[in-house]
Amino acid sequence: MKEWFDNFEPLREIEGSGSHEEEVVMFRSVIRFTAFVLLLCSTVGFAPIKQERDSEECKPSDMIAIGKTTRRQIVEECGLPLNTRYAGNFVIYEYHDKSEQVGKGIGLSVLGGLAGGIPLHLLAGNYNKESIYYMDISSGVVQDFCYHDYKDRKGHDASESLVLQAASEIDCGKVDEGIGMLKQAISLNPKNHRAYNTLAWILAELDVDAKMSLTYALTAVKLFPESPYNNGTLGLAYLKNNDQEKARRYLQLALKQFEMYAPHDQKAINHDTAYLTHLLSTGK
Repeated sequence: MKEWFDNFEPLREIEGSGSHEEEVVMFRSVIRFTAFVLLLCSTVGFAPIKQERDSEECKPSDMIAIGKTTRRQIVEECGLPLNTRYAGNFVIYEYHDKSEQVGKGIGLSVLGGLAGGIPLHLLAGNYNKESIYYMDISSGVVQDFCYHDYKDRKGHDASESLVLQAASEIDCGKVDEGIGMLKQAISLNPKNHRAYNTLAWILAELDVDAKMSLTYALTAVKLFPESPYNNGTLGLAYLKNNDQEKARRYLQLALKQFEMYAPHDQKAINHDTAYLTHLLSTGK
């Protein structure tokens, strides 16, 4: 290491001038610190980080777990995300497979804008595959994630796949079939807030079962309270159950959360705004 410093040409030139002793000391310190950092990185076993790519689907492995997996582990497994957003309490990593644009094929006519915590204009897919990770800003721990293969209607687990497939069925007018699939999705993964929310929204929006929509919506919010979609659905469920005060509270909360988490989703924002405006103007 000493030989490397002694043979460093820029340093020798400075020393040769004889008039910049303080600059020489500072320059040596910078060089030593840089060398120390490089040595540390090469010896303490840091895993290499994949470089950002134009296309990255990053399907979650079985090792990824809510409340346990860290931001560092996501980057080590998937590389740098194609898109990073800071919103509310979260840093959000988004990975997209841009190899095939599949169009907006599901959920747009009947559902009208959202399903299970993700707006259906995203579910429908401008991408063939997509992964989204929500990580707590302070701890860096994953609080929610999803993987969707829109073309094949596959999610990161069987429950998530059923949510995608149910949305497609309902969009084709097969409401009963879709509801059955969403119930099955819940039974397979009782912590899938997107399944609870989608089912609650269908039951309320299509006037199928107001009481059960409230039950499912409450569970979705309990599982993931930061979702504007979950809170908007809960507001709608309260409205369908004639609780105007709570309906107003949760619709207003949803709109505030949209400002942080999904300001681009104008269709879902318009949906909740329309219900809130009607509620405020008529009281029912």
